[in-house]
Amino acid sequence: RTHLKMEVHLHNPWLTYGLGIHRLREACLTSVLLGKLGEKAFNADDIYNFCQEFFIGEKEIELTPPHISLDAFMTGLNQLLKDENTQWNPVKKKRTPWIDMQQLERQCQQTFGPDNPTKEADESSQDLTLVETIQRWSHKAPDYKRSHDLQDLLCTVRSILPPINTKVEPRAYFNKVPIFSKEAFGGISGDEELNELLKRAMRKMKFFVRPDKLPTDLTDSQTLLFETIWDVIQEHEIIMNALPK
Repeated sequence: RTHLKMEVHLHNPWLTYGLGIHRLREACLTSVLLGKLGEKAFNADDIYNFCQEFFIGEKEIELTPPHISLDAFMTGLNQLLKDENTQWNPVKKKRTPWIDMQQLERQCQQTFGPDNPTKEADESSQDLTLVETIQRWSHKAPDYKRSHDLQDLLCTVRSILPPINTKVEPRAYFNKVPIFSKEAFGGISGDEELNELLKRAMRKMKFFVRPDKLPTDLTDSQTLLFETIWDVIQEHEIIMNALPK
C-alpha cells in the first residue's frame, strides 16, 4: 500500500487514499478510472466521474458537473460528504475527510485555466532564448546561481515544455512527462515522509527523461531540454542521497 498511497498523493492530493479504496482496487472492483488515480492528475471531468462512482453509485442523487457550474458541483459534493466519517490518511499520518475541498477546487480550476501565472503567463518570457528560459526554471532570480527547491522544479516542469515553451518543437512524447501537483508536498507530517514523496516523484520524472528512454530523433532544442531536466534532477538526487539518514 505504501507504493500506491504515494503515487495517488503525488497526482491527486485532494483525495484521502483510505483503506476502503485500497481494498476495492486490490479486489479489482473498481473502474479503469480509479485505477489511474496514481498515474495522472485528474481533471474536472475525471473528478466528477470519480465522485459519481465512489460516492453516489446507484443512489438517486444528482451532482452538477463542474464544467456546468463549479460552485454548484462543490456545494453538492460538500452536502454529499457531510455525513461521511473521516479516514486515516496514510501520507499525512492523521485522520482527514475523504476529500480536501479546497485542494479539490484548485485542481478543478486547473482544467479551466493555467494555475501558475508567474511561469505560464509571463509575456516577457517570449523574448528569452531557450537557454535563458530553462535557466529561469532551474535557478532563482536575480543572479540565477542558486537552484530552486526540488519540489518546485518537479511541479513547474510543465512551464518549459511545449506548447507553453514555444522555443521547443512539440511532439507527443512530452505528454508522457509526469505533472505533479504543488499541493502534494504541503501538509506532510515529517521530513522523512516528505523526502520519500520527493524521491518517488523524482524517480517517476527520471523514467521519462533518462537518455536511454528518449526517442532517437529529437531535435537539438528537444535534446537540450531533456538533458537539462535530467542533469538538474540528478544533481538534486546526489544532494538528497548525501543527507544523513
